[in-house]
Amino acid sequence: MQILFVPSGGITPVDQLSPANTLQRCIKALQLWQNGTYHILILSGGICDPPSIQRTAGAEIMRRWFVERGVPEKRIITESHSRDTYENIILSVRLLKNLVPHNQTHHWTVVSQWQRCLRIWITLWRLHRIRPKLQMLRYPIGIRGFLKECVFIAYHLYDRDGNKYLARKNRSRRSFAS
Repeated sequence: MQILFVPSGGITPVDQLSPANTLQRCIKALQLWQNGTYHILILSGGICDPPSIQRTAGAEIMRRWFVERGVPEKRIITESHSRDTYENIILSVRLLKNLVPHNQTHHWTVVSQWQRCLRIWITLWRLHRIRPKLQMLRYPIGIRGFLKECVFIAYHLYDRDGNKYLARKNRSRRSFAS
């Protein structure tokens, strides 16, 4: 079974896909989906910004975007509670296991910014022994964003499952869902 995995990134006020990142991921994923090789589209992302910016989970905003462009709802799995990359992976894998027969082999393709793709690859492999294909997007994130992503890659090598202090602290600062 071919799975296309798209984690949300930025959301702009109010409840819009950020053209700087999330919208670019969706556009690339739609192009891949339209090739006809994927069976399931997993969209992952919760509410990570204050209500002045985001009132709807990122995955739900993306789901609407894909459905408006012809992707059948029954082929979309929406994980709408994650607050970071660790939860994107852990909660999406859990949902997939509950919805898809266990005897099927899953082949994942991840669509995201290139450094985040590396973090997802590291975590999927270390936690679930899944080696995804990566559709690494390159869009400007600035020097600060670049340096943060480099630190995040190193952190994902250090904190296998996202339970250490910095990951927990990051999630607590992103807890806006009611």
